[in-house]
Amino acid sequence: MKLFKRILLAILVISVFVVTRLFIQDVKPLFKNLVDETIANPLDKDFLTEKFEGLTIKYEKNDYSTVETIKALYPEAKEELDKLYGDNSDELTIVVYEKLEDFNAASKSENLGGYYIPINDSIHLKSEELVGDFPLEDTFFHEYTHYRTDSFLEKHGLSDEDLPQWFNEGISEVIAKRDTDVDIDLVETIDFNELDSNTEFLKGRQGDVDPYLQSYFTVNELVYQYGLEILPEILLALKDKDIYKVLDDIVGTNSDELLSSYIARREVVKEMEAQAHEYELNANYKKALEVYEEILHLHPSNVSAIGAMPHLLVKQFQFTKAMDTLKNRTDLYVYELKMLAELSLLTDLNESLKYTEMSEEKLKVNINDSSYKSPIGEIIRNNSDDPVGVFLELMKENLITYEEIKLQLEENLKKMYPDDPRVQNL
Repeated sequence: MKLFKRILLAILVISVFVVTRLFIQDVKPLFKNLVDETIANPLDKDFLTEKFEGLTIKYEKNDYSTVETIKALYPEAKEELDKLYGDNSDELTIVVYEKLEDFNAASKSENLGGYYIPINDSIHLKSEELVGDFPLEDTFFHEYTHYRTDSFLEKHGLSDEDLPQWFNEGISEVIAKRDTDVDIDLVETIDFNELDSNTEFLKGRQGDVDPYLQSYFTVNELVYQYGLEILPEILLALKDKDIYKVLDDIVGTNSDELLSSYIARREVVKEMEAQAHEYELNANYKKALEVYEEILHLHPSNVSAIGAMPHLLVKQFQFTKAMDTLKNRTDLYVYELKMLAELSLLTDLNESLKYTEMSEEKLKVNINDSSYKSPIGEIIRNNSDDPVGVFLELMKENLITYEEIKLQLEENLKKMYPDDPRVQNL
């Protein structure tokens, strides 16, 4: 009889758990509508609203520039997360605060860069004026990833309570810092079990402990070893077991081992960077290039290696490979566009002007001068009907940075214009 009662009690407990989970999932849309405006606008501010591809962006009247930045970032963010979790019809509210004190009051914290509220699918951000364009991009990608992770869990009948906070934050950090070289040391660690809940996670941000960095390093190592596709696989496995059992079953390791592996790999990369730098100082460009190529196998987003590759190729007269390396990048810095413009002088003057004008546009924004004109661009534009004159003027004004490109250009000119006395006197 006692055994029968125990079985009935067990069935009752399981039934209550299942019904509660189903009730929460069913009631969320209704509850979301009831609390949406209160949570999305806790300070009862007079926001303006802009609709954009499933986004409802609430902003203050003097801060439309942040709206434009979010609209520019969103397609890339959605594409990135669609690859990870599958296509999603987003219904997301983004609230932008123009003043720091308003954001802190709304978040009830002075330590947050942004935050996501699952109950009404809203992201809360500081304005671009407050944080700058790069931090805004980082925070937007981070919080949008939280939204998409939450949507993925909900779609597959999982609760965010099934997902440890450190793993949740680690996923968001990996996506937000996908093309970033995080050169920060983890001074002190904390037991992962103490970072499972959001409350514990936030409490862990004390002294030299950085739960975000610890989480990022750990999930980054997981992705390095198994690819991004491992993340949804692990999330789905949380239906039946906790993260620690899932990691052991699927990849045969644990969070501590992943963290240690990342730190060890990072130390190897640092030693290799020093070695490559030494080769470069001694003009051994071939060896430096080889070391940087090895670094990129260990750390694909390593800024030092990515930045050095085109330069080292040019120093070895590998101009085509240098151009291809730069063209394969999605977003080039001003100095990289200038390098591409110089390299293009060897093949196509119009291409050179195109990259010069791209660098002009970026520099105008950087120096806040809409009238800026590149000296190289001006020479090309003013002498478009006389290519030889363009090249000679660029050389005369010492506007070609690389001696290697200049030497190759002189050789090309002599072959292309054998009857031009200006060229033969080079």
